Amino acid sequence: MMIDRVLDNALAYALRAGADQCEIFVNRSEVKRLVQGEGEVKEREIAVNSGFSLKILKDKRLGFSYGSLMEKQELRDCIDKAMAACDYLEPEPGFSFTAPGGVYMSLPSLPEENLSYGKELSFVEELEKAALACECITKVDKASLTSVRSSTLIKNSLGLELEYDAGYHSASVIAVAEDKGEIQTGGDFNAAPSFYGLDGISLGQRAAFKAKNKLGAVTVPGGTYPVILHGDAVLDILSVILPAFLGDNIRKGQSMLIGKLGHKISQDAVSLYDDPLLPNAIASVPFDDEGTPCRPNVLLEKGRVMSFLYDNMAAAKSGTKSTGSGFTASTHALPTAGFTNYYLATGASSLSEMLSKAREGLYIRDFMGLHMANGISGDFSLGISGNVIRDGELKEGFRGNMAAGNVFELLKNIELVGNKQRFYGYRGAPDLLVNTLSVSGKD
Repeated sequence: MMIDRVLDNALAYALRAGADQCEIFVNRSEVKRLVQGEGEVKEREIAVNSGFSLKILKDKRLGFSYGSLMEKQELRDCIDKAMAACDYLEPEPGFSFTAPGGVYMSLPSLPEENLSYGKELSFVEELEKAALACECITKVDKASLTSVRSSTLIKNSLGLELEYDAGYHSASVIAVAEDKGEIQTGGDFNAAPSFYGLDGISLGQRAAFKAKNKLGAVTVPGGTYPVILHGDAVLDILSVILPAFLGDNIRKGQSMLIGKLGHKISQDAVSLYDDPLLPNAIASVPFDDEGTPCRPNVLLEKGRVMSFLYDNMAAAKSGTKSTGSGFTASTHALPTAGFTNYYLATGASSLSEMLSKAREGLYIRDFMGLHMANGISGDFSLGISGNVIRDGELKEGFRGNMAAGNVFELLKNIELVGNKQRFYGYRGAPDLLVNTLSVSGKD
């Protein structure tokens, strides 16, 4: 193939120029997006992006550059820039690019789904109609469908050569509910490897429920409550906790889990996984963006810290091995450790059992202001909304309250784990019953 010859020539050029190792990462993506609102198509976009990044290892120093055209001269210019950068960088002892010979798991091939414009339009119309069919919903601000396909190629001077195609479809909707002059909005999102894995009707109904549930919501008195966290809210909490499991944050002293490997930090019912090989999940890949074979990673098992995630560089600096977790958001940046399909495992309790246990408390559906949570200490003070629990049953909606605490203490206070789980794209969680949470609100 033409691209193979171009890359081989570039690698050979780098070695002749004095590089000890060279690696080229190539990515191409196509994104199709259709947005409809208030019965009219608002946006129709097809965007194609392609580019490459190039890493040079010279005298244990890592140089980096990137470009957009897979042409001989641009590749050589990038090699020259990366080589020059090495002269100003600190050595990285122990770091190396991924060598061939690893065991790579095979994943199902992507389905051939070249959707027609008519098919896409029918879906967003169905999505909008499903929301509008619900009581109190007066309009849909946005109903969208996005389709993504991408291809990745990695080749280096050690002999590694890998390719993989990925893709998924996602949909989202924002519904508006009105009653007696009050206006509230609610949204929902989901994604699946296949377009036919999306359920537009259920998605529209969930967004409508979220908007309607806020109408007439009360502000509850401040106090300490037993709370049930809806799966959505659990994912919000996980987004604060997850950085603590990154190996480089451990090394830099920016994690509450320093010295906690093998220690219990939660109840036995709590297990957390990151699985890049999970079937029918949108972030499943056989190798990371450094060519390291991917594998399931157990972060928490029965409440005990089992592992941290590493890319090649963080692993070298920490004296360990990569967990196949080195990913980059674009060809303009070096890979760093990150998550793929992560989820909190289900437990044994039904929602009715958790409601009965809570008796008088709150069912928190959403946390707001997550950017204010401290990802290192775990401290948070966040807006909350959901439903009041009275006599073990879900009652009126509430909003305008704040919850404060520490996410790591919250893990210790988990009493029950729900037996149902919903995945939102690449992340999933069941409901959780937490025996105590401090809430401020109406005096």
